[in-house]
Amino acid sequence: MIEQGIQQEQVISKKDNIKIQQNYANPSNVTKQEVDAFRQQLLASGYQDVYCIATLLAYAGLRISEALSIQLTDFNLTVGELKVRGKGDKDRIVYLNDKIINSIREFLRVRDSDSSYMFANKSSGIIHRSTINKVFNKYSSKITPHILRHYFCTIALEGGLSVHEVAYLAGHSNIHTTLLYLNPSRESMRNKISQL
Repeated sequence: MIEQGIQQEQVISKKDNIKIQQNYANPSNVTKQEVDAFRQQLLASGYQDVYCIATLLAYAGLRISEALSIQLTDFNLTVGELKVRGKGDKDRIVYLNDKIINSIREFLRVRDSDSSYMFANKSSGIIHRSTINKVFNKYSSKITPHILRHYFCTIALEGGLSVHEVAYLAGHSNIHTTLLYLNPSRESMRNKISQL
C-alpha cells in the first residue's frame, strides 16, 4: 500500500507479529490397523529398509532425519536401546520394543552395504529423505514419516507413558510440544461419549 501511494507509513512492522501456538495437535488420524497394514505392504513389496524405518518412526518416535542418520554402532539390541542424535546435536537413548528389534534383525540379514550408516544405498551412502517420501507416497496418501512420529506420541501417551517420558523419547526440547498430543483420539472420545 505504501508503494502504491495509498498509505504513507507502515503501521505494523514484522516484529509486531506474534506466534499463536496451537492448544492441541489434531487427534491421530491413523489407526494401529492402518499403520500395521502400511508396514506390511512395505515388507511384502521388498522395501525391508523402509519397513524398518517406518517401524522406528511409529514405535520409537524418531524424526525421519534421526532415523536416516543411525549408525550400526548406535544399537544395543541385547538391551533394546538405540542412541539417537537429535536436533541441535543432542543425544538421547530410546528404548526398542520387540517390533523394532525384529524389524532391525530382519533388515540386517538382507542389508547389502558396507556403510557405517544403518540405512545406506550402494552408490552415495546415506539414503535421502526424498527417497523415503516417494516410497511412503507410493503406498499411502495418508501416512507420512511425520504422521508416524505423531502416531507414536499419541499411542505412548494413551498407553500410560508420562508427558515427561514421551517428551524425552521424542526428543522434544519443550514439553509444551508434547502437551499438544494430550488430546484423545476420535475413537476414544466416541467411546467415552457413548458411555455417558
